[in-house]
Amino acid sequence: MKTISRRDFLKGALAGTASVAAAGILGACASGTDAATLAATAAETTAAPGTEAPAATTAASPEGLYIPGTYQAQADGKNGPVTVSMTFDANSITDAVVDVSREDPPNISDKEQLAASFQEAILAAQSAEFDAVAGASDITSPAVAKAAAKCIAQAKGEIPIEVITDNTDAGGKRFFNESGTYEGILHADEYQKGHCHYTLFDSNWTTYAQQFKMHGCSRLYPFENGADPNIPFQAIEGGMLPGLIESGFVVQADTVEELAEKLGLPADELKATVDHYNELAHAGEDTDFGKEAFRLTPVDTAPFYGAKNTGYVLCTMDGIQIDTSMNAIDTEGNPIPGLYVVGNDSGCYFANTYPNLSTGMACGRTVTFGRLLGKQLAQM
Repeated sequence: MKTISRRDFLKGALAGTASVAAAGILGACASGTDAATLAATAAETTAAPGTEAPAATTAASPEGLYIPGTYQAQADGKNGPVTVSMTFDANSITDAVVDVSREDPPNISDKEQLAASFQEAILAAQSAEFDAVAGASDITSPAVAKAAAKCIAQAKGEIPIEVITDNTDAGGKRFFNESGTYEGILHADEYQKGHCHYTLFDSNWTTYAQQFKMHGCSRLYPFENGADPNIPFQAIEGGMLPGLIESGFVVQADTVEELAEKLGLPADELKATVDHYNELAHAGEDTDFGKEAFRLTPVDTAPFYGAKNTGYVLCTMDGIQIDTSMNAIDTEGNPIPGLYVVGNDSGCYFANTYPNLSTGMACGRTVTFGRLLGKQLAQM
């Protein structure tokens, strides 16, 4: 399952349209993770459950190409992480085990055959640069190659040991009011396992979008005065959403349990969370997190959709310091001759938050300050 940034996924307001809304109903990222656990999971050091991570190394053995042992690594596949485990002696790859259980082939036997084909290709090439594998998607193959390359780098002592942990033990729980500002969910993510969240919605999203009272770049329907939205829902429904599904950023399923499997979440936990959320929606009151009733809509009509979300750089919020004439200033507060800055590259406007619920704040100040500066320079 690929990770998609909040900005890219919210573009066109898919997050606003999600009946569980923008922030996503759940975190596979488990709520209640303590600081010590976060410190451990923040590092990309992942060991198979129940195994003890070997000590990190920084240099390959002088007696051969590799430091003998078994190493593991993961990379994002089409529907979730692809895991590769490789065993080395001093000069060769002696075994390779590839887990592609979340990838495209529908049957277990096909997935097993695909995994065996990758194993054969890696061992034959003795490298992460192996021949094409029949039946693998153009997302799965690069993921396997990337994970294999990380295993080889570990065996050479070039990178730290990657420790793979089970991230689904406490996932699938709702942990936030999805009707918040841009950065609210991202701050909440920092307290979740994996520092991420998942957005879920169902086939009624185009209907629900009309009652969500979305504004700015999240609006999908014409405004009351007839003005067009940035991106109409038809563009998402007919192009963007199918494209995201095809590229693996969004998954589609006929049941919540199937959706959980594709997202890498515990099915029982997710089903219980969705069922409870639907009860709140039908009652018209979010007694858990206080989301507004008009945005409290059920997730109960197949097909179901889901995406893994995390943070992304949108723009600079406090850039180059300027004075009231839009003139850039130095560290002493003195204007720098000939250097003027407007828009997101200029500082001193936003402080600790980006008030996205106040539509036009960024575009409005950029156009206004740009016009004022143009008039000022024209008079010089």
